[in-house]
Amino acid sequence: RGAFPREASFMWFQAAVIGLIIRPDDGGVTALVRGLGLGERAYESVIKHFNRVSCDMGTLARLWTVAVLSMADQKLYRVNGRIVIVADSTKGAKTGRRMPGVKLLRASEQSPIEAEFIRGHHVHVAAVVASFGEHQVAIPLIARLCEGIKLSPSDRTTVRAKMVQIQQELGTLPPSYVVADRYYASGEYISAMLAQGHHVICRVKSNAVVTERIDPTSDNFRRGSGRPR
Repeated sequence: RGAFPREASFMWFQAAVIGLIIRPDDGGVTALVRGLGLGERAYESVIKHFNRVSCDMGTLARLWTVAVLSMADQKLYRVNGRIVIVADSTKGAKTGRRMPGVKLLRASEQSPIEAEFIRGHHVHVAAVVASFGEHQVAIPLIARLCEGIKLSPSDRTTVRAKMVQIQQELGTLPPSYVVADRYYASGEYISAMLAQGHHVICRVKSNAVVTERIDPTSDNFRRGSGRPR
């Protein structure tokens, strides 16, 4: 409730979440109205709820994260006392040409019958891993568009930097293991996670170069002219 300035906005938010859970089909807003049994008069109100900024998204993400970590504390999957955070992105095809955030994207999974490129949304997702019986599930904490929207013409923020910003929206998390795609195997992302006390587990890119760190106090650190060894 603390992320919503108005009680009415919070009530419509609850109705939308419940409607997404119990909707009978994937017919968009009409499916929510049918699932909740609200009637035709509620359609415009639900549309207005999604069209206007009715809550503080950053506050909502932090409150949701605190709720998940507290209520599912006994179920969280831990390794060496650290929780496990999964960071990845997903691409969803969209048919709307004028839809905000829609851009040309390379398809994640290519097959002979699918196009190499699609028009859609590219969304970053961060989730915490929990154990339920013999199964592990990922409980989403936050999801944000990472491409297709620029706040200014001079915005040069990289996709990896946006992922760091998205995870920072969650507030202060306990030291965790962050399991990520090999796309995030970069100094920019790993350094940011280490600064927050997390460890990153991911594959190394095929063009990565591994070097042995030399002690700056040794005689071999800088010898003669040119680039340091």
